[in-house]
Amino acid sequence: MHTQLNGSAERARSILDAWKRRDLKGLRAELDLAHDHCAHVPGHSFEEQERLDLLDGIAQQLQQGLPFLPLTSDPGGRPEVCYRLLIHLALSGDRPAIRSKKLAVFPC
Repeated sequence: MHTQLNGSAERARSILDAWKRRDLKGLRAELDLAHDHCAHVPGHSFEEQERLDLLDGIAQQLQQGLPFLPLTSDPGGRPEVCYRLLIHLALSGDRPAIRSKKLAVFPC
């Protein structure tokens, strides 16, 4: 079961695992799962919903280019951006969001 905090991180890890195994069929299935998982479901925190929206965009981008996707750890071009974003999601999902504090309001 996916926890609210790291559901996006787990999905990103699953996509990366299939990518690294060069498993095109598995990657396609993981991208489909990610797209389904990213639907706006009540109960997600705002931060997790943003992460899920990003994951959905990455999954859609990769699905469009899947037949031509280089299944390497150094894909280059657009796939490289997706790959790096997936790594970011996978690694940062277990940490709580950093919230900025209101510093000061200057009168106009």
